[in-house]
Amino acid sequence: MPSGDLRDIMAIAVAAEQEHGEGAHDYARAQADSAAAAGDGAAAEKWNAAAMMLRDLHTINCPLTTPRRQSE
Repeated sequence: MPSGDLRDIMAIAVAAEQEHGEGAHDYARAQADSAAAAGDGAAAEKWNAAAMMLRDLHTINCPLTTPRRQSE
């Protein structure tokens, strides 16, 4: 993976975490699905990679993650 892609994925993951907390993984999966449905394979791959990263981070650091927003 080119380093620029990793930076993009990290930026996506951080933004999703800040906005959606524990719901960030679900949000990223939905974005990946939407991008794939729209035919944007590159975006779908980045969102999917971010979703997997968020899933792993939330599993490892569950007590340290941002709580899910009440509206979700």
